[in-house]
Amino acid sequence: MSFPHNRVSEERGAALLVAIGLLVLFAMMGTAYVTYMGLEAERAREDGRSTAARQFAQAGFHAAVGELAAELDANGSLPAADRFAFEFPVYEGGPGEAFQASETVRARVSVGYADEASRVNLNAAPPGILEYMLGVSTETAEAIAAALPPEGGPRWLASVDDLAVRGLLDPGDLPERDVTVYSAAEQAPDSVLMNVNTVSRRGLEAAFNLTPEEASAIEDGRPYESVEQLEEVLGRSLSETPAADITDRLVFESRLARLTCVASVEERRADGEWHPRRTRRIELVAWFPPDAPAEPVILYWRESGPADSNDSE
Repeated sequence: MSFPHNRVSEERGAALLVAIGLLVLFAMMGTAYVTYMGLEAERAREDGRSTAARQFAQAGFHAAVGELAAELDANGSLPAADRFAFEFPVYEGGPGEAFQASETVRARVSVGYADEASRVNLNAAPPGILEYMLGVSTETAEAIAAALPPEGGPRWLASVDDLAVRGLLDPGDLPERDVTVYSAAEQAPDSVLMNVNTVSRRGLEAAFNLTPEEASAIEDGRPYESVEQLEEVLGRSLSETPAADITDRLVFESRLARLTCVASVEERRADGEWHPRRTRRIELVAWFPPDAPAEPVILYWRESGPADSNDSE
């Protein structure tokens, strides 16, 4: 025989167990929610730092443009190479609060600059120069030239890798240095081939059919201001060189820049040292028109992140 008070006790015990189970479940759900919100908040902070790094990389580009435009105004040409360093404050504040420069977060940007016209432009090079710069046969060099406008090809090379994409060279034969496909705001048959005053010795050898010793003598005679000065040092007319028909594609000043902007958002930790939290890298090629040097034309733009460690050195 069972008694009523025993059944009541059993029901109360079961209800207590259910209540405890629900409390444990709610506690676990609450803990999971708090953890999830914490992760989301941290993800939002990291996304914010990544976005900030990208914006500061762009700010570094614009700051470098100001420096280079001033150089153009002063000297009429860009330097062969340079590096700029900028530091920007990071402002913090919430709704209803005044934004103030943070004492624990900062942004540093390194901008490396090089004269893109110091590389030989494959889109403007005749077969003789292509043969030397690419290390290919005469037949291959002529085929590459014929595959480009205005010889009948459909389009200019969009990148050095485009040589392989279009089947003009094997991927393993692509050049790793001294060449480019950018030379002006728009590709054209008379695009700039190279800057005589900054091009590599190998470029001089290719364009003027020089020995390494002769190319070294041309380097020693820089800077040049005209074809006539160059011919005087060469000791012969350019009509006797691979550059015979492209003297109008040689320049003696630079208005074409390759910029590499590396931005790092850094945080000062308890040890007092600054530690990078997010980096962003932007590499671009810009042409500075003579009539508006402060408004460059962007020919190439590529973003990546995080940046390689040696970019920020």
